[in-house]
Amino acid sequence: MSNSYSIAEAKDQLPRLVHEAEGGLPVEITRRGRRVAVLLSTDAYARLAEIAPSLWQGICELRADYRVAEMDDDGALDAVRDHAPGRDVRL
Repeated sequence: MSNSYSIAEAKDQLPRLVHEAEGGLPVEITRRGRRVAVLLSTDAYARLAEIAPSLWQGICELRADYRVAEMDDDGALDAVRDHAPGRDVRL
């Protein structure tokens, strides 16, 4: 992070630091030289706090996007699959 301030400096310059964070620059706040907090914009925080979908939810969405269930019923998956033997992996 490029912007690092002690707690005392951050306290004295809070309005300016908030504007920096709103502009997309994270602001690092330190105590005795150790990083203890980071000031972020609400957009950046929302991206970090967003809960990623589960693997199963992702699989279900992928199946829905490609209508896999419909393709299974009439054997259309055979047309989509690559039937090549693959690469030779003998040592």
